[in-house]
Amino acid sequence: MPGSDLKGIGGWLILVAFNFVLAPILLLRTIFTVNAPYFFGANHQNFLSNHPGSVALRLFELTSNSILVALWLYLNFVFYRKRRELPTLAIFCLIARYCVFVVDILANHSLYPSLSLAKQYQSIPAGLVALFIWVPYFLYSERVKATFIY
Repeated sequence: MPGSDLKGIGGWLILVAFNFVLAPILLLRTIFTVNAPYFFGANHQNFLSNHPGSVALRLFELTSNSILVALWLYLNFVFYRKRRELPTLAIFCLIARYCVFVVDILANHSLYPSLSLAKQYQSIPAGLVALFIWVPYFLYSERVKATFIY
């Protein structure tokens, strides 16, 4: 049967699998090392009380990262169960992660104009390039179509 060698997690899907497993781990690390300390660390309380806009930004980061962790964990479940909705859900998760990243950078720049965000701004085009690679892959790849069928 033509295309049967494309079934299963192989080829570029190995990279995808690695990314899908790593994404929630990295987000959890960010939550526990960056986001949560702002609310629970004593040394950040003074800063937050003097910068009320920062509270909203930190809440946005904590909430969006928590939602993204849940989405990525569900995406892993869908991926390894080879569910049909994987391509749509993967595209949604990739776009959501990128949008949260861009909004976070812009909000930080808005609140702290003197803060150097050059490295973060350089990541915006790189993230866009990644979207231009992976979204079409999930839409048009024969392996994706042959693998996610349940």
